[in-house]
Amino acid sequence: MRYVVLGAGRQGRAAAWDLARHGGADEVVVADVDEELAAQAARQIAPQDTPVRVTSARGDAGRPETLVDLFR
Repeated sequence: MRYVVLGAGRQGRAAAWDLARHGGADEVVVADVDEELAAQAARQIAPQDTPVRVTSARGDAGRPETLVDLFR
């Protein structure tokens, strides 16, 4: 299962953390308009003791066209 979390702030990080550890995920993508913030969140969230892949991407919830490829 692959999850995409929109937003790398406190709520997004909390959701991504939970999904990476308890959501049965193979991959969790943290997407944010600030690509560096998303990358920082992904590094912080990535579990060291499981094979879940946590990655980051640029995405702007205010511009849905930037999100289309993330959900494929």
